[in-house]
Amino acid sequence: EAGHFLGLIQVATLVHLQHEINRQQYEEIKSFSAQLNRNNEELALARDTAMQAADMKSSFLANMSHEIRTPLNGILGMVKILLRTPLNESQRRYAQTVQHSGVALLTILNDILDFSKIEAGKMDLEEIPFDLNEVMDEVIQLMDERAREKKIELFSWVNTDVETRLISD
Repeated sequence: EAGHFLGLIQVATLVHLQHEINRQQYEEIKSFSAQLNRNNEELALARDTAMQAADMKSSFLANMSHEIRTPLNGILGMVKILLRTPLNESQRRYAQTVQHSGVALLTILNDILDFSKIEAGKMDLEEIPFDLNEVMDEVIQLMDERAREKKIELFSWVNTDVETRLISD
């Protein structure tokens, strides 16, 4: 009977130890679960904050683009009218440079808005035909005055094997 009693003590001890291990595991799981819930709440708050910031940035970009575009379109309109008047060669070249620079600035504004649309998942690509030679000429005209000031000669060349009538966004 002494061996049987020792066996019961061992079984009782094992049951007690198993109960204690289960209780500790339960407490660890409960603590881990609580930490996961706190982490999830923090992540949700960070996500909501980031989404709000992205919305504010998109709204700011759209508003600023509109605020800049309006006077820029006025400038481009006036230059267009100016170019219809009699001008000497230098005046015409200066007015054309202003026009090309304004169009380039307008393109940059549109690109900024496009990036904003891409971030918002609302970007639609356009297919616009253009002539590469004309674009190259416009770039040279935009940079010509500054290049001359720095005594740099600018020129462009497009290989005759390259198709110049293109379609792009």
